[in-house]
Order: sequence, then C-alpha cells, then structure tokens
Amino acid sequence: ITLKNNLRGPNTDGIDVDCSKNVHISDCHIAAGDDCIALKSSVEFFGYDNRACENVVVSNCTLISPCNAIRLGYEGDGPIRNCTFNNIIIPESRTGINILVPTHPEYGIHHGPAIENVLFSNMIMDVKKAFFLWTGDKASSPASLRRIRFDNIIASANRANFIGGSASVPAEEIHFSRVHMSMFGEMKDDFNGVAPDPYGVFGYWTKSGLPYAFYVRNAKKVSFSDVTIDWKRATGKWREALKVEKSEDVIGSLNPKTK
Repeated sequence: ITLKNNLRGPNTDGIDVDCSKNVHISDCHIAAGDDCIALKSSVEFFGYDNRACENVVVSNCTLISPCNAIRLGYEGDGPIRNCTFNNIIIPESRTGINILVPTHPEYGIHHGPAIENVLFSNMIMDVKKAFFLWTGDKASSPASLRRIRFDNIIASANRANFIGGSASVPAEEIHFSRVHMSMFGEMKDDFNGVAPDPYGVFGYWTKSGLPYAFYVRNAKKVSFSDVTIDWKRATGKWREALKVEKSEDVIGSLNPKTK
C-alpha cells in the first residue's frame, strides 16, 4: 500500500499493530505525521490479560515522518516480542528507531512493556536521531528491554544515539554490528557532555543534543562490532564516539572523533 497522511497533523500514524500476532507488513510506502509503524500492546485499554504483540514481520518499506519512522512501546503494559524489520529505507525522519518502556498509570501503563527479541537489519536512514532506546526511571518488572539487534545499517544523524535503561530495568543484550554512522551538523553541547538523569523522552529536542555518536547508560551486555563513525560533516563541540555510564559489559570500540 501507499499511505500518505498529513505530515503536520497530530497523531497521524501510519500503521499501528496493537495486541496482535502473526502480522506481515511489506512493500509499503508510508508518510505519516506521527509514527509510520508502531508496535504496542495496550492490554488494559482492550481488557486483555497480558496479551503480547508478537511475531510481526516488516519488510521492504520506505518510511517518512517528522516524528518516528518505527516505534516500539510507549503505550501499553503487554509484551512486545519476536519481531523483525528488514530492508527498510527511511529517507527523512526525526527519529529512525524509537523503543520506549515508560510508565503512565493514568493511561493504563503501570510498569511498562517487556520488549524482547527484536531484529533490525539492512536499513538506510537519514534522520536527526537514528536509535533511541529508553526505559523510564519508574518502570518495573515485568517490564524489560533486552535482546535487541541492529545489523547492516547505514545511517546519518545530527544527534547522539541513546541506549538508556534505568536502575530497575536496564537495557540488556543490545548489539550493533556492521553499522556505519555519519554524524553531521553543528553541535553546541548544551548538556556539557552529560545526559540529564533521568533523561526525558520529549524535553531534549529543545537542546542541540548530546555530543557523541553513541551514549550508553544503565545497560548490560552492549556490543559494537564493525561499527564506524564518519565525522566529516560534524562541526562544533562534538566529543567522543562513545560515552558509557553506569553500565556493565560494554564490548567493542568506535573510531574516535578526528578534526
């Protein structure tokens, strides 16, 4: 299908997959004012007992959005698991891949979803932020963010990729392989190199961003294999390629920033 929503309209999502399983989305062009493709499990809203959003396959799509091209989580307490995204081109978006484990009791999100076993592969994206993985500081078990893999991806971005769990629900087993990141744009370093803790979902867009290619906090078993950073179009106060805080078993190295 070809789906063209108003790019300036609020909540004009493309395709939302909620509390569903065995879903295939392929060969689509989606331009949306909000999330192009969103996966969630709003169990309380639908009256289900912990029903999962699972076995979702997304392939051969082009996605355009001023918000998120792909979003997992943000809504619902139910699990999101066993999903793949393959052969995706994101020619324009604020965030390429957005994965959130929040809590909003007023909206029926009491502990946050368990997001597990998700693979992103063979992607090209030109965005402001390529990867944003975030667990809210009030998330609690059974919420989780684990076993997320990114492979064979070419991306350009002007803000740091953020992999941030919380003390109660760390981001676990996050793996990047064969990723080429091209950082671009002027960096003002508004945060003085340190992300606020907790790091909010929305407020950071009023700042120029974090001056790194990857920022890892409250995470376990994060690996980088064959990941390169291109700094040719990056100006201003960009710092190192990788910043790690409060994390364990972060393996691999990224090429440092060069003037």
